[in-house]
Amino acid sequence: MLNGCVPWPEDLACEYEKSGLWEGITVAEMVERTATRFPDKVAVVHAGGRLTYAELIRSAKSLAIELLDLGLKPQDRAVVQLPNGAEFVSLYLALNYIGVIPVMALRAHRQTEIRHFVRSSGASAYFIVDRMGSFDYRPMAAEIAITTYTCSDMIAAGACT
Repeated sequence: MLNGCVPWPEDLACEYEKSGLWEGITVAEMVERTATRFPDKVAVVHAGGRLTYAELIRSAKSLAIELLDLGLKPQDRAVVQLPNGAEFVSLYLALNYIGVIPVMALRAHRQTEIRHFVRSSGASAYFIVDRMGSFDYRPMAAEIAITTYTCSDMIAAGACT
């Protein structure tokens, strides 16, 4: 049992499992199952192009290894404040693979909200873009004083290649 997690009522959980709605696998495992069946199908369309399921899984697993090497571990929390795109999808799947719990933030959230997410979740990492529009997220991340990773870091680590 995950500390602080309120489980679903047992009767509903049993019903969902019996009906096949709950399979006991992660989102990453679901995507990987699809990748096994359709490796060359397009999984993600983004401004920079397209990723097949095989490329997406390869990217996510590569990033997962890098995140483990950086010290993230199962049941850590990580605030994720990325726009929809290939980096977000790869990161989300990578976090799933290693068991890190993503704490999702909107791009409009600023210091007050992010600081609250970090404190209330006990997050040990914060994932951001360098800039979005006219806003530079890096100074805000520095003020929050938590280990921060930018999209540039993730691309350097092999995400979305």
